[in-house]
Amino acid sequence: MTNQNPRIQGNPRARLFISTWLGVLGELAGMADRADLRALVRDREISIKGPQSRLRHDKLLRTWAGASGSRRLDFRWTNVRTIVSDIHAGAESASAGA
Repeated sequence: MTNQNPRIQGNPRARLFISTWLGVLGELAGMADRADLRALVRDREISIKGPQSRLRHDKLLRTWAGASGSRRLDFRWTNVRTIVSDIHAGAESASAGA
């Protein structure tokens, strides 16, 4: 999987994080209590977010509501649908007028 994404391929910290998670996927029982995995997530967040990491900045952690990537992603499909519909309508109008 890491070979398919050049952003991961060139990032040793991302590769380590992903390969570690892939290595423990079969061991779901007790995963939340494993100190090594907690450290892995903490270190990853701190390396990505730096001083804005909730795990380093107490105020950010206190004000965090707990949601993080928990909602379904929509990739702005509503906007895409509108744009594509407008393009089709314009193409149909151009075809009818030609």
